[in-house]
Amino acid sequence: MNQLSFEIRTTEDFFRKLMDDYSEFQENITSSRLAINCAMTAWHLTEWIFYEFYNIPSSSFNSVSAFQQDIKRQCYSLQIMHDLTTGTKHFFTKKT
Repeated sequence: MNQLSFEIRTTEDFFRKLMDDYSEFQENITSSRLAINCAMTAWHLTEWIFYEFYNIPSSSFNSVSAFQQDIKRQCYSLQIMHDLTTGTKHFFTKKT
């Protein structure tokens, strides 16, 4: 958790942000701003989940990227969220 994350302190808080973002997006599915915000929140939620629940010695994941690779394998939509987030941040899509 980052001290600069306002009132969002836990993974559950971040998940609620995703649900709010998604609800707003559903009201206006042609809004690029809402779509990108929702995609970025969905992708970054994977980091919150890893660091809150899997960043422990007994975990089968030795890094956040290993966790993200596994979760993308289970849910291809997260690959799309990753690509949108990376494309927005870097102006191009980097395949991982």
